[in-house]
Amino acid sequence: RPMLATLVDKPFNSPDWIFEIKWDGFRAISRIKGNEVSMYSRNNVSFNDRFLKIADALSGLKIDAVLDGEIVVVDENGKPDPGSDRWHR
Repeated sequence: RPMLATLVDKPFNSPDWIFEIKWDGFRAISRIKGNEVSMYSRNNVSFNDRFLKIADALSGLKIDAVLDGEIVVVDENGKPDPGSDRWHR
């Protein structure tokens, strides 16, 4: 099961925490075993067909791993572009 965010009343900063950028993409968990890949959402919806190029690239790694990350389209300035038509390419 993927870790989920925890709601808090206000923002905080602490040297004990590592913070990440909010990219506005798709959270994806990828299980790789050899050249077999299973990509899915945190709600267990398959992403294999939707992001076929990424699944194919991961299968080429030929490793055993679980990757938890975010699939993001960025614009020419490196900023997230959730409305991009490139999601469909």
